Amino acid sequence: MAGKEMNTVNYFKPDLLRIIKGYELYLAILGVTASLFFSMEGWELINQNVLDTYMKAISASGIMVAYAFCAFPFAAVFCEELEHKYIRLALIRGSFRKYVLEKTIVIYITAALAMILGTFLFLMLLRMKGPWTDMGPNLKAFEAGSYGFLIEEEKYLSFCMVSSVQLGMLAGVFSVFASLISLYIQNKVMVFILPILLYQILMEFDTGTRYGVFAFRIINNLFGEEWKNTLYLVGISLMLTCICAVGIYRKLRRKM
Repeated sequence: MAGKEMNTVNYFKPDLLRIIKGYELYLAILGVTASLFFSMEGWELINQNVLDTYMKAISASGIMVAYAFCAFPFAAVFCEELEHKYIRLALIRGSFRKYVLEKTIVIYITAALAMILGTFLFLMLLRMKGPWTDMGPNLKAFEAGSYGFLIEEEKYLSFCMVSSVQLGMLAGVFSVFASLISLYIQNKVMVFILPILLYQILMEFDTGTRYGVFAFRIINNLFGEEWKNTLYLVGISLMLTCICAVGIYRKLRRKM
């Protein structure tokens, strides 16, 4: 019975309730929205339309601050629970592997949600200032990218939200990686700075191939078909997250 009880301990639900009742996720959403405005380098719409403004915001360097906000809700959880020794209490009746797995999932999900919901709020605020598009030359470039059919069908909000999901997957990876590093450098401030540093480093070495951060931008049609692009990005994101989770598990084992 003891073994069965050990495997039924749920870390996932309490963490989600903690996130919902706390302020961190909501602050992160507002932070992402503010970061996108900061990335615009002004308050005026680019070419007087929402679509060009959004694409400019996610392409400029200011977007890196959004990844720091995405890490804010939960990326420091291992650092905090080690510092306050909550981790030993959590593991008394639970599985170590399950603890790491479910914490990692929550880190990833909250980071992605912050990016997605922050982007949605940003788009709604922009939409109050102008139309989705001016039917200018940039529209053809967006149509040539991944999910270009959404542009052709004039589903501009859907196009931008798919883009935010892709960036959310990248934010999830950055946040889980920051959690891993927090086990080596137990500094909460460093946890939030790391996504910015990682993004900047990857940008410096990115040559525009399918193996860099540019791959997560919706204007890049990596394989010519949407399902292949999506499968690739999901696979890369989950693979990197799993690698980080294994690193977290091994490092925590040594610390216990």
